[in-house]
Amino acid sequence: MLGNQWRRKMSRCSSIDCVYQFYQDTCSAYTDKGLRILKTDTHNEAKIWSHSPPLAPLLSGNDLTCIEINEQTLNLARKNFPDIRMELGDVRTWEGEYDVILDFSTIDHFPDFDAAIENYKKLAPKLHCVVWLGGHPPEGDQYWHPHEEFRKSLTRYNHVEELLLYTQGSKHLVSFTAYA
Repeated sequence: MLGNQWRRKMSRCSSIDCVYQFYQDTCSAYTDKGLRILKTDTHNEAKIWSHSPPLAPLLSGNDLTCIEINEQTLNLARKNFPDIRMELGDVRTWEGEYDVILDFSTIDHFPDFDAAIENYKKLAPKLHCVVWLGGHPPEGDQYWHPHEEFRKSLTRYNHVEELLLYTQGSKHLVSFTAYA
């Protein structure tokens, strides 16, 4: 069973640029909402990849906290955006109270995604998560979690919307929006 309500949409991006535009559009939808938002990484804000646009500035008009597990990445992001609250931390153990969590491909860097989802449910009633799925062996710190195991973990939520963003061979980048 896939939770109380589950809705799947199929909408493929034909390029990774389309995926980055999806990230930007998602963040822009939250601009000036007055929400407590937890963004689960600062990779985009660190500007490590030139094609990966910073997302936190699009979340202005909210009480935004960005957390990052990698201190070097965090320091680069803080240098680029000194006025945005960015903290060193781990999504699996982070504490606080938020309205929404934005996880743009953070959770697929942990071998145990279930601990992160369990903590997300405690932190906020809404989760927007983009994750690589496919069940492949890890490459470095990138994991492609098995589809059904990941979906099963999301049954902690009452309503889940799923959108297929991008396919690369048998690996799928999927967006989930989950509501308590």
